Amino acid sequence: MILSQGLGCCGINLGGVGQKTWKDHWESIYASKGDAELSWTQTDPATSLALIREICPTGRIIDVGGGTSVLAGQLLERGYAVAVLDISEAAVDRAREHLGAMAGRVQWIIADVTEGPGLGTFDLWHDRAVFHFLTGPADRAAYVKLMTRTIPDGGHAVIATFSPKVVGNVATRLSTSPAMRSKRRCSSTSEGMFANGW
Repeated sequence: MILSQGLGCCGINLGGVGQKTWKDHWESIYASKGDAELSWTQTDPATSLALIREICPTGRIIDVGGGTSVLAGQLLERGYAVAVLDISEAAVDRAREHLGAMAGRVQWIIADVTEGPGLGTFDLWHDRAVFHFLTGPADRAAYVKLMTRTIPDGGHAVIATFSPKVVGNVATRLSTSPAMRSKRRCSSTSEGMFANGW
């Protein structure tokens, strides 16, 4: 099942920034800003929790781009097995610190989703911080390929995107695919569901 919140889609345009990579960008952000300075920080991920509990009451969850999110801890408290994938080691280190003793119960993965890391399988793929930053077709295709490989047939994905705006060097893209606005089964045809506008 693919669910998308109607929050739109944005992406960072790293063009013209020289040789800066996505990893460099996110390491710099997390090294220079506290959680309160990050516009995407949530103290209570109520919407994500409600969607996850509705479509996947138990199982293994991967929080893609989980960064410093408090979602992992709240999922652990509800009995889920949790993995957090983020490109930024600084973000993951901060999240581990926030979780304290519970951090040892999380599978921490520092990787770039566009490079197709081996993740294993999960019952639910949660993303409210990555897909909307992928504006290039190759990056989006790599993301979908990894998601498709990671979620078995009958699995689920919850993907949130944000509103289209341009702020500084942030380029945006509104995603309007009907497949992402409705509930769908996640299967080997997931790549087709992301075509036409994704």
